[in-house]
Amino acid sequence: MTNPTRKTLYAAAVLATALPAGAQSIERLSVSSSGAVANRSVETLTRPTDDGRFVAFTTIATNLVAPDPTLTRDVFLRDRLLGTTVRVRTDGIVGDLMPDGRLLSYYRTLVGVSAVLDLGTNGEFDVTLPPIVSAPGRFSADGRFILYSRGDASVGGPDQVWRRELATGVDDFVSATFTGGTNTVTALTGFLSADGTIATFTTADPNIVPGDGNGTNDAFYKDYGFGFTDRVSVDAFGGELPGDSSAGAVTPDTRYFLYSTASPALPSDTNGTWDLYVADRFLGELRRASVSSAGAQGDASSQSLNAWISVDGVRVIFDSAASNLVAGDTNGVRDVFEHDFSTGTTRRLVLGVGGAQADADLDLRGVSTDGRYLTLVSSASNLVAGPSNTEFQAYLVDLGPQCFVTNYCSAQPNSTGLPASIQYSGDPSFSLNNFVLTGLDLPTSTVCVFFHGTTRVEPPVLFGDGLRCVGGTQKRLGVLHANGGAVIQFQDLHSLAYAGITPGGVRRFQLVYRDIQPGGAGFNTTAALEVTFCP
Repeated sequence: MTNPTRKTLYAAAVLATALPAGAQSIERLSVSSSGAVANRSVETLTRPTDDGRFVAFTTIATNLVAPDPTLTRDVFLRDRLLGTTVRVRTDGIVGDLMPDGRLLSYYRTLVGVSAVLDLGTNGEFDVTLPPIVSAPGRFSADGRFILYSRGDASVGGPDQVWRRELATGVDDFVSATFTGGTNTVTALTGFLSADGTIATFTTADPNIVPGDGNGTNDAFYKDYGFGFTDRVSVDAFGGELPGDSSAGAVTPDTRYFLYSTASPALPSDTNGTWDLYVADRFLGELRRASVSSAGAQGDASSQSLNAWISVDGVRVIFDSAASNLVAGDTNGVRDVFEHDFSTGTTRRLVLGVGGAQADADLDLRGVSTDGRYLTLVSSASNLVAGPSNTEFQAYLVDLGPQCFVTNYCSAQPNSTGLPASIQYSGDPSFSLNNFVLTGLDLPTSTVCVFFHGTTRVEPPVLFGDGLRCVGGTQKRLGVLHANGGAVIQFQDLHSLAYAGITPGGVRRFQLVYRDIQPGGAGFNTTAALEVTFCP
């Protein structure tokens, strides 16, 4: 059974730095507040909020709220904490939900335009007005921008991709040609980077960049930081791909891009079907994510329309119809996988009741920023216990607390002329217990101390010749002596220094070190890491 709402070349994803962790749990979302299962299929489904509490979806089901006598597409909001399902708009098709749950985009079916709804105030505004029609947009993670497609119904022509700054209402034409003209072939929205400075899209228009002669859909991005548009779907040598491609996710530092393609982007790609790639635009490197742990290429399509990538480009979560990415995959349906480039391993993330394989396709629709929560649509009958039907239902998969590391704050130059840095390796996982902290670009042979605290100091305060970025209850992790300007310390997560910290717990880390220089305070600091621990 094929979901009729699955559209080729529709791409979206969310980004984070996270590491694999605990066992999954699955919850059906398309239910009423009393637990009744939706009597019609779910058509569109958003990513979850980062806390996993809210998800929005569209269905013509008539039994989720009362009264609902007509078969119209409505937008519902599921609150997992309270166990309630509320209809927030009638005659609408949901587009995107911000990671904090504040804003929701949806398509107003009766008017033909995209709208943005503030779920806190219930206020909304239309993104365009007739005769300019528009499709539901995607938000940047900070909520500053929305990406959307639009066209002029009075004159016809292909859809265009635009970016709007919500606070000012200022629009920018994303899918413009390299001469500044209008695209002559339909362009489809991809997504925005976390800060909105990168916008991706898909089109077969040959004039987005010079030298595009393949006549097929390509994945592009517009870089607002540097003011140019480029094609990301090229092979390992920078050459054109002969088949269709679709735009995927980009990491917050705009280094790593995901794209799916039906073309052989690497010489080893000989399977003749769609694969998922990660492109490193800084180094010009290309890696395929849709492979098994042994490196075997998939035996069926891995075009993943809502794939997720970690901020360091190491982990990718995607859906695929391939049956040979993991051992024991015999269900013959689309499954959800994770590939970890640091270990080369691929694992299947979603199984049904009692560890059974899903008995129908799993259509990945979104992933929380830290990679913990997944949303998917499926007609499978064995994902959860209890009553079921043959309709496509919405589900949330909780993979458990994720190891999650982010950088914040800044470091000031020391007597070497450089700012010292704090870095990490391994996983902040209690079971693996291989987490290591490193300090680099320190003064030679200096004395230094790693420490962690329970809160951020925001804004940071002056502390010696550096900044204090870590506050709350703090714990020193022992005095160290730098060797050649570097220091490395293994963090035993079972030691007293980590007593009281459990999976899902968060600590902030910084390094303070002695630095004698004329006019200085005698010590300095690195920037900081925020670490979420996992099982």
